[in-house]
Amino acid sequence: MFLTRLNLGVCAAWLCVLCLTMGGCSSEPEPTEILTPSVKVHVVGDQALGQQRVFSGQVEPISSSVLSFAVSGTVEKVLVEVGAKVEEGQILAQLDAKDYEIATSDLRNQVTVASSTVRERQLNYDRLEELRVTAGIAQSDVDKAEAELNSAKGTLESARNNLKRAERDLERTTLTAPFSGVIAERSIEPFQEVAASQELFVIQGETGFQVSVLVPESLIHEVEFGQGVTVTFPNLDDVEIAGSVSEIASQLESGNAFPVKVTLAESDPGIRAGISSSVVFDLGSVRTQQVTYIVPLSALILQEQLVSPERTPGEPAPARVYRFNPESSTVQEIEIMIGRLRNNEFEVFDGLERGDQIVSTGVSFLSDGMQVRVWNSGQDSTRG
Repeated sequence: MFLTRLNLGVCAAWLCVLCLTMGGCSSEPEPTEILTPSVKVHVVGDQALGQQRVFSGQVEPISSSVLSFAVSGTVEKVLVEVGAKVEEGQILAQLDAKDYEIATSDLRNQVTVASSTVRERQLNYDRLEELRVTAGIAQSDVDKAEAELNSAKGTLESARNNLKRAERDLERTTLTAPFSGVIAERSIEPFQEVAASQELFVIQGETGFQVSVLVPESLIHEVEFGQGVTVTFPNLDDVEIAGSVSEIASQLESGNAFPVKVTLAESDPGIRAGISSSVVFDLGSVRTQQVTYIVPLSALILQEQLVSPERTPGEPAPARVYRFNPESSTVQEIEIMIGRLRNNEFEVFDGLERGDQIVSTGVSFLSDGMQVRVWNSGQDSTRG
């Protein structure tokens, strides 16, 4: 009995020592420190220098021409294929010219005969005019000779004009390139009967490309000759070319829009006539009643909203950001209306005012109503 009580006392003593060593069996754990995230903020103030609008366009060569023979006939030769590069004056096709050669030869003979007749009647008139003075020939005979001379001259002039037309028609049996370029279309084959002015070739010049776009009538007053634009190509990655407005139509086309031509300042191996493009116009006062601000891309809660394939670039679309309240040091999630992306910034059309502070860094770690502190280079970026 004595030994049992002794063992219990020893165990109790050891338990007391253990509890004291661990700081007391009944001690409360230290509370965990709550961290206040630090964020960077952007003060809204920078306005866009002009609102950007994007219009779809199509590339076309600056020089383009539909070619045809000016005379009808049977095709004898076709010397070029589609895609062939040609030089100015190069022969593209020829008609059978035999009938035109015969007609030209006959008219040359007519001119020769008419010239001979004029010479004869000129000599006769000169002789009678001299006899009228020296031998008293009647004036009526002289007048008759003069009329015959004038008639012969008229016949000669007519023959010469007919010969010029025949020679011109003979030359037109050969079709040549009006300028250097590329054959884009061909609808002619040897031995084919063709009519005058029938479309046979389309040639595109190598002097450069332009883009044709339609600008709505509500915006056409913002477009000027020589205005700079930026042109991109959906199917050509990283190809961005400067351009300038070179032509503004004076009449509306379909959809109440005006055709506008934009000349590209340079070219790219991937650019071909007919491919689609996007033309970015900086319009100075498109939204005359609405201020547009420029805000960092990093402020968007979901950046995918800006680059979503369902969104037309440049058109207003909803997005969300965190607005910082300096009085309560909390953030509030708000909706804004965004426009076009400009490098690492985007346009804001609605939802913000000058002086608003929005979170520009660390938005993915925040939630609506969370307390934050503004980060600066002299403090820890994670602890409060």
